[in-house]
Amino acid sequence: MKFERIYCHRPNKLIGSFVEVQIEENDFPYVVDLLPTAQSHIIYFFSDVKHEVKINNKSFFNKGLVISGQSYRSYQFIPKKPVRVFVANFSATTLHKVLGKQMSSITDSHIPLSEFCNEFYQKIIPLFDPKKTAKEIALDFESLMYDLPKIDNKNVNYVDIAVDLIHQKKGRITVDELLEFLTISQKNLEIQFKKIVGLTPLKYIKLYRFWHLMKAYESNKIDFNQALEFYNYYDLSHFNRDFKLFMKIKPSEYVKRDNFLIRKYLTI
Repeated sequence: MKFERIYCHRPNKLIGSFVEVQIEENDFPYVVDLLPTAQSHIIYFFSDVKHEVKINNKSFFNKGLVISGQSYRSYQFIPKKPVRVFVANFSATTLHKVLGKQMSSITDSHIPLSEFCNEFYQKIIPLFDPKKTAKEIALDFESLMYDLPKIDNKNVNYVDIAVDLIHQKKGRITVDELLEFLTISQKNLEIQFKKIVGLTPLKYIKLYRFWHLMKAYESNKIDFNQALEFYNYYDLSHFNRDFKLFMKIKPSEYVKRDNFLIRKYLTI
């Protein structure tokens, strides 16, 4: 397996990074559990066959250009043959700003981009020339995203502020604490957050906290025992419940697995 991460040329709040993964013949049979990163994604499969993504026991079979919304729990990627996969990782509000779509409609989904927004599909499909390197595709993608018009209104601004606060606090914040910084009701925040991001504020907080915990763990900055206090877990059983909620297995099972791909995209 080959893994490459490409960072943007200039700092921005639209794109997190780009990733290219190549699953090779000697990797098979191959099934991997992926932890959601609190981002939405555009994915391109350089393939003539459809590959399976299984979310909450529902399978999506895709090739070519795919959009994925937020997911709250880990999901499986099951390639059918060797494949090159390019992934653009977007900040939580980016795709709503660019597409003007309700992101909750694709939560826990991987669907063809042409079905969700054909206008955007037509703009970016020319980027994916198989002769291009991942760095070349990423640079062209970054330039295109900057040039696109974007939605900017008070509801988007409220959600952007909330997301920034969640990130600054590493997910160690409550919805009530968010509201102290916003002139918006809790109900309206929940409606707008789910529309623009795809999850409720509470789910996003819990997901981001767990994602940040796993990033710290895989970077060898913290062990699971230290995580209990730093990430405000009441006790070991509370941590184990959350771990099983997001990863579908116990921490003791996780540490015995080969988590190469998770480690790569969490730490590089």
